[in-house]
Amino acid sequence: MTLDSEDLTPVTKAPGSGCKQRGAVHEFGHMLGIDDEYLKSSPHVGDTQSIMHSCEVVSMRHNEGFVKWLNEQIAGLGLN
Repeated sequence: MTLDSEDLTPVTKAPGSGCKQRGAVHEFGHMLGIDDEYLKSSPHVGDTQSIMHSCEVVSMRHNEGFVKWLNEQIAGLGLN
């Protein structure tokens, strides 16, 4: 992944949502394996506040991606 300084600048992704999003934060969610939620096929398409939609709210459902990533990192250390 390549990021630039613009990816740290908050921008309005969904007019009327009342919030802004930094691209780097959203893309980090992808690095953890979390899918976009702004797609019509997403069961969370109506949650515009979500980090994977248009804002930066991390919901309980996003923990699954974090936990999976952490478990993979721990397994890679050979500590189990």
